[in-house]
Order: sequence, then structure tokens, then C-alpha cells
Amino acid sequence: MFIDIHGKQVHFHCSGEGKDVLLLHGWGANIQAFGPVHRNLEQHFKVWSIDLPGFGESEEPPKPWGSDDFAKMLREFILKQNIEDPILIGHSNGGRVSIRYASEHPVNKVILVDSAGVKPKRKLNYYMKVYSFKTAKKILSLPGLRSRKEEILSSMKKKVGSTDYQNASGVMQQTLVRVVNEDLQHLMPKVTVPTLLVWGRRMMTLLFPTVKRWRS
Repeated sequence: MFIDIHGKQVHFHCSGEGKDVLLLHGWGANIQAFGPVHRNLEQHFKVWSIDLPGFGESEEPPKPWGSDDFAKMLREFILKQNIEDPILIGHSNGGRVSIRYASEHPVNKVILVDSAGVKPKRKLNYYMKVYSFKTAKKILSLPGLRSRKEEILSSMKKKVGSTDYQNASGVMQQTLVRVVNEDLQHLMPKVTVPTLLVWGRRMMTLLFPTVKRWRS
């Protein structure tokens, strides 16, 4: 099924009856990631699996988004579907969106599965890659070098960018850069509902028995 949100088509699947549960997948995934979980929960709840914009069958956002934009989209989805105080289950980037949403809007509970949201400590080689790219970008903007700017920068991105970055389109690459550099720790005290943190390879195997590894 699809729903129009601000002129963009968002794909979702809904089944079951009872309390509303929203499943939010991680980066690079889609509603199939939560397939086994959805099928289990639909026996007891009304379950909504959503392809976040830019993933699965949902359209890409019109510009690079941050977690606040995804949360606004989620708010619009919830209002249009007349959902009240849902239980949010977010994996990885879906956890990041859940934290943002739950800090601003009423929810019943939150379950964060290998959630993102805390900016990791970067190693020296990370900053070397970032500043090398920024320096090259400035140098290639000089007269005489501009003609090869995009070609060289594209080559550099392939060498230094993560797999998720390389597999994304232009707008989603910029979206990835925005969300991974967000630190939501200041919002966490505002999440006052019961919250379960699920972390670790063994627990992930129980939740996703057909998946060996998920990226953030």
C-alpha cells in the first residue's frame, strides 16, 4: 500500500488487530527486514511496516534529510492513519528516527534494536579522509582544474566512502552524511516512556533469524 505525504509516495504494509506497532528499518534496508517480526507481532497487534523515504518502494526525499525530517514524515503518517500512542520498534537508523520522534510526540513504548543515535568517536584516519576530500574540493574549484572536478571527486568518494555511501544516490548520500553525524543524546532524557534496548549479535539472530548481518 502507498500513502501520499507532502507529494511523495510512502510504501507500507499493515496487518493484524490491536495496539498499533510501527516497525522502522535500518539504513539500506526496507520493510522486508522486519518481515519475520511483523508476521509474529500481527497475531497480537496491529502492525505497520514502513519503507522510509529513499528505501524500498518509497520515493526519495526532495532534498537531503536529517532525523528530524524523517520524524516529521512519521508524524504525518501517524496522523493520516489515525494512530494513537504507538509502540515504536526501530532498528539502526530506524532507532535514530524513533528516538527523535519519541522525544517530541506521544508514544506508548519504544524498542531500540542495535539503534543509532549516538555519534561515534572518530579515529584519526577518518578525519584525514574527510579533510583530504574537503581540501581537494577547494583546490579543484580553482580555474584550470574545474573541468575535472566532478570526475576526481567521484573517484575519491569511491575510495573513501562506506559501502552504504557508495550504494546510495546523490540525495541519499547527503542524507547519510547528515544522519550519521547527528548526536541525539540531548534528546534521550525527553523520552520518558518505557524503553527497551536490544543489542548484540545473539539477540539480533533471535530477531532476524534469516539475516547474518545488518548495516547501520
